[in-house]
Amino acid sequence: MSSLPHPDLQHSAVVVIDMANDFVYPGGVIADAGGSDYQQRAQRIIEPLARLVAAARRAGVTVVYATDAHTPNDSELRKWPPHAMAGTWNAEIVPGLAPQPGDVVIGKQTYSPFLNPAFERALVEEFADGAPYHAIVFLQTIEHVDDPEALLARFARIAPIAYISTPNRLTLAPPGAEKSENPWHLREYTLAEYRDLLQPDFARVEILGLFHARKLRAHELALRVGWDRVHAALGLTEPFYSRFVPAVSASDFRLTAHGDLDRALDFVAVCHA
Repeated sequence: MSSLPHPDLQHSAVVVIDMANDFVYPGGVIADAGGSDYQQRAQRIIEPLARLVAAARRAGVTVVYATDAHTPNDSELRKWPPHAMAGTWNAEIVPGLAPQPGDVVIGKQTYSPFLNPAFERALVEEFADGAPYHAIVFLQTIEHVDDPEALLARFARIAPIAYISTPNRLTLAPPGAEKSENPWHLREYTLAEYRDLLQPDFARVEILGLFHARKLRAHELALRVGWDRVHAALGLTEPFYSRFVPAVSASDFRLTAHGDLDRALDFVAVCHA
């Protein structure tokens, strides 16, 4: 008798990796490099894998497809010839495993889907509702989400309170820019924009601002008057910061609902459903 615990199907997934035409059929760069024996082995797994994913769907288990969908500048293409290029037949999932409505399909740009921010976003955005939760804590992530409105509506359905934080675009991005240079942020918010995003789904929203305090506030002021030039010129960079950084603690930040929140580093929203 199996000693494995009963599986939690609601929080499980079947992940299908690289079952794209390029890896399986003649005409694919990888498949042609592997030769006919490789192609036959790859094609033989399609039917049993199709049965597995069909059974997963019937059991309510999420099916995730993660397959190469390269762009010309992907670092992987420095080692391998161009293959499974996004938008081509080569990057399409083989017909015998065609995704169904409700499946998650991710085009990855490197070997592991778990190193692909798009994959991580999908895991967040597509999670199963499940039983009600006491609270949701969702910190510095909403700016990575492709459809934040749908996700927030889901939060409001499954928990009475949610704590949701995000950077303040006005203090993160250059003046006048729509977002910072962080390539993984899909959208960044001002205070007014953040409030407008949250209010439709929650009965009450309180937004607090996170500011520097104590040591970090003093350091912030020092930077404004040229501290970067001073520590570099005097050779103090490593000695100073090797002591300063470990000394920073929670008391060096201030979280408040008062004052000019447009100057906050981050916003922390307390959202009551």
